[in-house]
Amino acid sequence: MSSEPLAPESRVQRWERQGEWPLAAAAGLFLAAYAWPILDTNLSPAWRSTCKIVDYVAWAIFIVDYMVRITIATNRFHYWIRHLHDLAIIALPVLDRCDCSDWSCCFGCLTAPRPTPSGVA
Repeated sequence: MSSEPLAPESRVQRWERQGEWPLAAAAGLFLAAYAWPILDTNLSPAWRSTCKIVDYVAWAIFIVDYMVRITIATNRFHYWIRHLHDLAIIALPVLDRCDCSDWSCCFGCLTAPRPTPSGVA
């Protein structure tokens, strides 16, 4: 047995421990609300709207959780760098909202040529 005292739990670790089950429930609801309209093509418009609301609420919960973890981290930049995968998990649903055949349209504003004033080459 080690005689060294245990390191105190960090604020982020405490937040993550307390939020584990609520986030798991939000993830389950997110999955159900996302999949149900895809699997049931005859779903009524009211239920489709309900699923969309649940989808956005769950997504907002994940965003709030991520922002709280960054806010309470001792070294925010270090935490952000080490948890870029969490940011990707939150950001990827934005790309899913694109109404196009590929994701290049989502980045069109970054790659499209800028319009030139008339008469200027």
